[in-house]
Amino acid sequence: MTNLSQNLTESASMYPHHPAVRMDDHVLTYAALDDAASRMVTLLRGSGLEPGDRVGLMLPNVQFAISYYGVIRAGGVVVPMNPLLKEREVEYYLRDSGAKLLLAWHDCAAEAEAGAKAAGPDCLAVAPGDWDFQAALAATPPATDPVNRSDDDIAVILYTSGATGKPKRAELTHGRLNRNQAVTARALINAARVLSGERTGTRSTPPALLPRLPTPTPRRPAPVQLRQP
Repeated sequence: MTNLSQNLTESASMYPHHPAVRMDDHVLTYAALDDAASRMVTLLRGSGLEPGDRVGLMLPNVQFAISYYGVIRAGGVVVPMNPLLKEREVEYYLRDSGAKLLLAWHDCAAEAEAGAKAAGPDCLAVAPGDWDFQAALAATPPATDPVNRSDDDIAVILYTSGATGKPKRAELTHGRLNRNQAVTARALINAARVLSGERTGTRSTPPALLPRLPTPTPRRPAPVQLRQP
C-alpha cells in the first residue's frame, strides 16, 4: 500500500488527540481529521469519483485539509486551486488537468461554476452552498480502506504561478511525496534535538506525517495554523 493518506492514518493512531489543524478557536485532532477524510471518501464516491479522477479544490482552511486527504484516500488526484481564481482561470486549470469534479467554497461558487461549465460537460462543480459540509460528513459513513496506489500513480497536480505565461502543470506521485515527507521528517527531527539540547543522530523510522513532527519540544506534534480569510 503506497497511498499517501496512510500517513494520516498512522499519525491518527499514534497521536489521536493531538491537534492537526487549528483555525481560530476551532481545533481538529488527527483522529478527527482521519475520520472526516474517510467520510469524505464516501461522499466523493457518491458523486461518481473513480480512482485516477482529478478533483479541483477551491476550498479554504479546514475544508481543504479534509477534502485533500479524502480525494487521495479515494484514489483520486488533488488539483489545488486558488479560491480567488476567475472564471477563465478556473476553466484553464480544469481543462489542463482534466478534472472531473470541482469542490468550491460558497464565496467563490459563481466563478467556479461558470469556469466548470466553460470547461465542458465532463466537469461537475459542487459548492458547499448546495450542501452543509459538516452535516453531510456527520451523516455519511466512513470508508474502510484507502484505494491502493503505486509509487508511480499521481497524487497531486500543482501549477506554477504563470509569471511568464500560462501556469504549467507539475505532477507529484505518491512515491515522491512519501519520500519527500520521510526525508524532511528526518531533517526536522534532528533540528528539533539540537533546539531542545538533545544529541543529534539518525532515526530509522521518521514520523509518518509532517504536521505532527516535533518542534523544539521533541515528539510532540505541531498543529497547522490557519486564519479566516
